[in-house]
Amino acid sequence: VESRLAASRLLCAELADLCASTGDRLFAYGAGTKGQSLLSLLALRQDQLAGVVDDTVGFHHKRLPVTGFEVVPPEQLSQASAVLISAPTHASEIAQVIEGRDGMARPRIFATSPDFHELPQLTFPRIRHNA
Repeated sequence: VESRLAASRLLCAELADLCASTGDRLFAYGAGTKGQSLLSLLALRQDQLAGVVDDTVGFHHKRLPVTGFEVVPPEQLSQASAVLISAPTHASEIAQVIEGRDGMARPRIFATSPDFHELPQLTFPRIRHNA
């Protein structure tokens, strides 16, 4: 388990540093207890993560304990070049939220469970309404 954590920590740090070096913005998605624990374990620095997106309005514009990252509303995803899903048990739902944003470029989406990986772009069938 420790070697998987060390590998995820290293890969997340490399992703964050790459984003920072190119002027891209990396956000995490998920500010609940699972997300807080994961972000604490990954030990990302303030300059590596632009913020933590969450759907819960009561979390917005507050800081996470331990890491100090600011929680921002989903509208901030318009500034994201990459998103790290910090609630791995909700990865598919979060990916669908990110994919479903009309008119916005899709950021790259990463998850850490079972191992660090990039999620492929999802395709959802368009619903046709008959007139």
